[in-house]
Amino acid sequence: MATTTIKELREAQGVKQADIAEAIGISRSHFSRLERGRSRPSAEVLEKLADYFGVATDDILGRPGRPGSSRQQASAVERGGEGARELSLGEGLEGKV
Repeated sequence: MATTTIKELREAQGVKQADIAEAIGISRSHFSRLERGRSRPSAEVLEKLADYFGVATDDILGRPGRPGSSRQQASAVERGGEGARELSLGEGLEGKV
């Protein structure tokens, strides 16, 4: 599991562990264990983390190249390939591709 990813996402936003833990409904100690790889997130917590950070669950799990991950979609947008239209449609930008 990509424990570094959670920490990197948190630090990039300049947020404290306690703030994220409160926002997603878990204890700070549980969040710390998730961040250090001492605990695995439930599907519910994984979804909440992805929503909080604005990334795909695959990104949290360290699988950014999988179809549907935000990094895979961003890469497709940069290449102008498949996935670019899906990303823009998903953001409410129909016809802007």
